[in-house]
Amino acid sequence: MPTRFDIHTTDFGWNRVAPVWRLLAWVGVVALIGAIAQAIVWLGGGDVLIFSAKGRTVLVFAALGTAALIMSRTGRSLAGYGLAVSDHWMRHLFLGLTAGACFVASLVAIALAGGAVRVRTGWTISQLAPALFEALPAVPMAAIGAVLLCGFIVGELLCKHSRAATAMIAGLLAGLMMTATVIHDGPTMEAQFLFLTATLAAVVLVQFRLLTGDAVLPLG
Repeated sequence: MPTRFDIHTTDFGWNRVAPVWRLLAWVGVVALIGAIAQAIVWLGGGDVLIFSAKGRTVLVFAALGTAALIMSRTGRSLAGYGLAVSDHWMRHLFLGLTAGACFVASLVAIALAGGAVRVRTGWTISQLAPALFEALPAVPMAAIGAVLLCGFIVGELLCKHSRAATAMIAGLLAGLMMTATVIHDGPTMEAQFLFLTATLAAVVLVQFRLLTGDAVLPLG
């Protein structure tokens, strides 16, 4: 007979629900936490929007905490979520870092060639240091996002869906979640571009995850 000490093995019916509905419920919980945090900010006289780029950190940690709670209740191993480290993790991480660096370099080269950006000459360390400091928090946020996408979300979808369907659904979900942080200004061109970019990037990351069986390559 189950006792209160067996609660850590109980999934509360989570595994009996279709994966897509499970993930939509998870997104709803994260959105609810964000709404509560927004209400607290407003009551405190703040003007920061939680559902924006500035408040995205709250949503990321809410997503991470709720995903960790769910994974602890499902009864599945972390390897099923791609969170186990294989013997070739260093190679996977190096390949991921290399692919990411090449991708960013290609984007910069295309932007320079098309005139979208310009290299400003005459910059100083005092100008560069604040910009780098402001950009650094994006690194751990991106790492957490990769773990959520290629670990939790893919792990849930693979229970019932094919690899191709998993990549498509996970990509769309990631695109929608990213776009939710800029949609407060309406369906602008920026929001549309972000949705397309985030969706395609998520599909590629999921393919990396399915290729190796773990989240280290997309994490890199």
